Amino acid sequence: MVSVRNFALFLIGAAALGVPLVSAQGAQQATGGPVILQGTCATADKSAACTSCAVTLAQDLKQPAADRALIGSCPNMAAGRYSLSIAVPVQLLPAQAEPASRTFAQLQASLEATSRDQSGGTRGALAETPAVTWSWFGPSGFVTIYQTTPVTIDRDAGVDIAVKLRNLRYFVPHRTQGPAHDDGELVLGKAELISLERLPAPGSADLGTPREFSAETLAAVVPGRTTEKQVEALLGKPWRTDAGDEDEAIPESWDYRGKDASGTYQLHIEFDARGTTSLIVKVPDKTHTAIPTVAKAPASPTKP
Repeated sequence: MVSVRNFALFLIGAAALGVPLVSAQGAQQATGGPVILQGTCATADKSAACTSCAVTLAQDLKQPAADRALIGSCPNMAAGRYSLSIAVPVQLLPAQAEPASRTFAQLQASLEATSRDQSGGTRGALAETPAVTWSWFGPSGFVTIYQTTPVTIDRDAGVDIAVKLRNLRYFVPHRTQGPAHDDGELVLGKAELISLERLPAPGSADLGTPREFSAETLAAVVPGRTTEKQVEALLGKPWRTDAGDEDEAIPESWDYRGKDASGTYQLHIEFDARGTTSLIVKVPDKTHTAIPTVAKAPASPTKP
């Protein structure tokens, strides 16, 4: 299934790898093995344990187009329930010089997380998820491997999270015709790639508590028409926002937590430079997979 935002991940304990950390402020050009980024603590509790961690890549990072693991290592995290969010922009650059419209790229991704206490003991914080296939046309733009999932840390500990990208390949000359190629370059885009945010205790009022949005309300958010002010009037304040990066073509986005008869979900909305909705997707927590609704492209001018 082709989707704009879905994924899977796989985790490897950074301490066990014996690989130096790549600075989150200036990524190095690694030629093999996992890319390891040290996260930074944004917020701490009274005991100085971290309750909010962000893992950031300060510049685009090119890698050989082979199976890759991207590992984010967060510092001493306070025990509790967390929302783990992954948003990794990836681009597959073919070795063959072909027009962007004639290239069909594809990869798989999967997720897992482990915690490391002060004594060096490790334990699973999130079991590995099934691999999800991502597909997109053209090498010129990034596709974002994206997922949000709850994680429980049962004691103060460091946490390692990894995105493992598998079966990277592209097809030429047209769509899926012709043999698969696994050469070229994989580009990891400059962005905040991983975040851990501690959730409030059950029952407390918070924007991250799932809310019930009617089908009619959600249907009123129309890509290409609905503005940010209208979205806020319909849905209220978002649980989380991302200002995006105009230079890197990363759009502004808002996230809401919702629930319906099928269970809880994340509602992800993106906006264009004018502040108009460009994409909306409702991602169930059970499957982490959904097909987004995007703004329709303007009609091409009629040739004389």
